[in-house]
Amino acid sequence: MPARRILKTFLLSILIFISVLSPWLIRNKIVLNTWQISSISNVSLYVENYMMLERYLGKMKESEDINEKARILLGTKNYEEAKKIENARILGETALKEIKLNLGSYIIMHLGKLPSFLLRNSYGNIFLDLGISGADIQSDIGRNLLNKNFASLFVLVKNAPISSKILIVMAFFWPIIIILTIIGIFAKFKADPRNLIFWFLILWVGYFLALTGNLRDISRYKLTINAPLFIFAVFGFYRIYNFLKNSWQLKRAFGHKN
Repeated sequence: MPARRILKTFLLSILIFISVLSPWLIRNKIVLNTWQISSISNVSLYVENYMMLERYLGKMKESEDINEKARILLGTKNYEEAKKIENARILGETALKEIKLNLGSYIIMHLGKLPSFLLRNSYGNIFLDLGISGADIQSDIGRNLLNKNFASLFVLVKNAPISSKILIVMAFFWPIIIILTIIGIFAKFKADPRNLIFWFLILWVGYFLALTGNLRDISRYKLTINAPLFIFAVFGFYRIYNFLKNSWQLKRAFGHKN
């Protein structure tokens, strides 16, 4: 593929991507006087990125309230006032200044959180909101795995109520989707690297991962990339399906020949 063609494909995919985003950006500029994708982007930059960096660097304890830190910095009566445009701007500027000073550590932290962001789910929250028992089973399993307490893990799963066992099964959903997604990306790239829709979907995933990978509210912010992930997962599924089908037919053909 000539370099000129690669550049043209890349630029066209970016143009399509920006054209899809532009109505929302224009709306935010008119309504909120900001070109940001969200009116609370600066708040997220401070709370979800800078404060997480402080914890990562050991400058802030896990027990300290992040939202309270933001309120104290602004001198407001409550945390909700931090979401006002002017207050949010102050938080954003503070966060950017500190992130730039620790840019290397920030990037390492961000990349380290991406697998967790992609693989985790918030299904337990649904059970919790509905008052169903066993909503914390996934967190309990995570702690046991982290501490390598496998004996307690077996007992925990064995004695868990049926609702918890359902959550355990659901925990496999996203790992399977991500594995299929990776296979689908490689399969589509190998099949047609000049496909503009392919590069648009890659930009979609990469852009929102860069924005939301550190955020705590996984179920909400992962929605931004669910569509392209599922599309690639379908590609991956059929890649595996066709491989197994062809292998079975080949084996059958050789069997008949013998």
